[in-house]
Amino acid sequence: MGFFAAAVLMINNLRDIGTDEQAGKLTLSVQIGALASRRVVTALFVLPYVMLMFVFAIFPWSGVVLLTSFLVVIAGSRVWRGRSPAALISALQMTSVASFLYATLLSIAMIVR
Repeated sequence: MGFFAAAVLMINNLRDIGTDEQAGKLTLSVQIGALASRRVVTALFVLPYVMLMFVFAIFPWSGVVLLTSFLVVIAGSRVWRGRSPAALISALQMTSVASFLYATLLSIAMIVR
């Protein structure tokens, strides 16, 4: 869940990059730039599913968590295509929903085992 939380924070920083620069705030996105920030968000989106491969060996039902990946793909496309702060708000919302569903489905998979 930490990767999703970090992705939400990074998208939020990316959304505010213009105003943060003007205000002199030194957020990570301001320091590394928009392109690198988008790359970091992409990595944060991929890592939970990479880790899922290891969890699958112990909890076979955890494969159902892959259903959440469609939300992450849509959120990722909005991160890469969104150029205005308003365009990134939907990516924030989708990432939060994906995180909740990922955690819920993984918990159920661990219980069902």
